[in-house]
Amino acid sequence: MKAKLATPLLIACALFLAIGNGTGLYEHMFAIPAMLSSPDALHNVINSNQGQPTRFWIPLHALILITLILSLIFNWKDPNRKRLVLMVSISYLYISIVSIFFAKQLFAFEDIADVQEFARQTSRWIALSWHRPMMGLASVVLLMVAISRSSTRVVSQ
Repeated sequence: MKAKLATPLLIACALFLAIGNGTGLYEHMFAIPAMLSSPDALHNVINSNQGQPTRFWIPLHALILITLILSLIFNWKDPNRKRLVLMVSISYLYISIVSIFFAKQLFAFEDIADVQEFARQTSRWIALSWHRPMMGLASVVLLMVAISRSSTRVVSQ
């Protein structure tokens, strides 16, 4: 049964990661620059989107985490997939931890009164934040490679 679930779990994990990464890329290209265009725009977005992380990002990250852990468990004995899934797991853990810092920093921008300082800080935040969706895209590609590898389990004798 483990062998039968290994590939579907990788596919589900890749799908959830792709959804999260696609949404993150969209936000980085359109929503975040608009949100950080001025202190007033940021304040309006923060006040109007209070439930958005709870309704979308938290359940999506839970699904990613669950399918990633199960993919790692079910593909552990498969040398063709194990390294790839492990690399994706480490990358996802890094992205998740760093994202907490970036999310908290958004709320700190609300307290900046000087418009030039706000523009400087948010410009730097946007530039530094771009590595997260790029790493997410690389993770999706690694999972696709893992899916394409034939499942050759090592049978212990």
